[in-house]
Amino acid sequence: MFDFQGAISTAGEHILNPDCSVRGISAADLFFAKQIAYALTPPALGLIIFALWRTYAACRGISWSDRATVSTHTIKDKMIVTLCVLLYFFWPTSLKQAFGMFSCRFVGSNRDKMYLMADFEEPCFEGRHAIYAIFVGASQIILYALGLPLLVFVFLWRHRNELNKPVVRFRYGLFFAGFRKKKYYWECIVALRKESTVILAVFGPQLGVAMLAHVALFVFIIQILIQLIGHPYDPLLTKLQMLDVTSICICWFTMWSGFFFYSPRPESQKSALIFLTMLVVLINVAHMVYLLYSMCSAACIENQDNVVLKKILSQRNSMKPLGSVKQGSKRKMLKTRHIQNPSLGIGIEMASINESSTTQKKKTKKRRRKTDQIQLHTKSAAQTKRSDRLKDVIRRQHLEKNVDVFGMYDVGCNPLYAGSVTNETLEIDNNETETLQMNSIINISTNGTDNDKIELPPDWEELKDEDGDIYYWNVETNVTQYEIPIE
Repeated sequence: MFDFQGAISTAGEHILNPDCSVRGISAADLFFAKQIAYALTPPALGLIIFALWRTYAACRGISWSDRATVSTHTIKDKMIVTLCVLLYFFWPTSLKQAFGMFSCRFVGSNRDKMYLMADFEEPCFEGRHAIYAIFVGASQIILYALGLPLLVFVFLWRHRNELNKPVVRFRYGLFFAGFRKKKYYWECIVALRKESTVILAVFGPQLGVAMLAHVALFVFIIQILIQLIGHPYDPLLTKLQMLDVTSICICWFTMWSGFFFYSPRPESQKSALIFLTMLVVLINVAHMVYLLYSMCSAACIENQDNVVLKKILSQRNSMKPLGSVKQGSKRKMLKTRHIQNPSLGIGIEMASINESSTTQKKKTKKRRRKTDQIQLHTKSAAQTKRSDRLKDVIRRQHLEKNVDVFGMYDVGCNPLYAGSVTNETLEIDNNETETLQMNSIINISTNGTDNDKIELPPDWEELKDEDGDIYYWNVETNVTQYEIPIE
């Protein structure tokens, strides 16, 4: 199980592994050659990526670092992102190779000399192994195992107050995206966690199976406590915290289950061991499937404007049968609306429970009318100004259309009724104007021109959601609401 997961987490080691293609040399010679190759890979990657992006900029005639706007990504930015991604995936492999130089153990009953794990004919810390251990192994540990996480921390610390800038997010967002602002450095903590696991895998066999299992369980418990106490993820991304803690707990459970297979068991417990084996496999497979599902769903949400994805979603929705709502049914349905919050740059979900999705818009309009009617009776200075403006708008609209303003009232109660309305007959009192304003305020606020738009209080803006309905957003407090703001 750990070998299968290791093949995924250290993919670079398996891609660059030349063991199967090299013949005619000893295992120790091949091991030392690989150590040199892995030590030179990061700087070689840096030079190759730099040369490729420089050549691309020269061929396309694009400036290397000139930025037209704040959100423009230059060729230099793309070069830094490419280098960060490749080193991020190569780092676990480089880490394992660096510690592998010091992986030695005793052979047989001879306790005077240790031999290299890669080749039991090569004595450790003698001859060429001592030279390679100092100049290759120690340098990799200093430069890669400790240097790269420290370098990432330095860059993040320098830009700790500029994490929301487009340039910083584009270049180094791989290392701090999803974390809280105060926990921008948490990826370095994750790097130390990976290092502890790699050290266990390299030096653990020297301790023996029983001792290695106890130490591994202790290390996993420490990692879980650090993750729970630190709680580095953004409150809106608690799912990531849950997945992270669950992954470590599953590793702990898998290691703990190994005790039952290591110690001898009677034949009567064979069925229990088979059940435990199936349980461990099912838990690991289910967790991997859920991780893949979460990753794919997050990728779909991030790329929801993609043309191919829109076609797939439209085909899926067209295949769904149309459900009919039974009359008298008391079952309530949950409808989720996505409202774009301009200050956060993310979608905020507002859930409203309704008896059926078909009556949602009618109830919303009724609620708006009631809210507007209440607001009409509590006038402030701004509302009085807005009320006067609405009176002029309504009067101008009815004059242009030559509509009988008093058509909504009883003819017997309208002494001015004479068929059509002129400028002389359009003399209505405040109460009637308030009634007209009450009936027309929604249409004017949603369908009017720029000149007819309602004047909002300070710090409020008018926006539209996915259904085309108007809602209001406060720039200072980040409050969103469908009702017209009063203050």
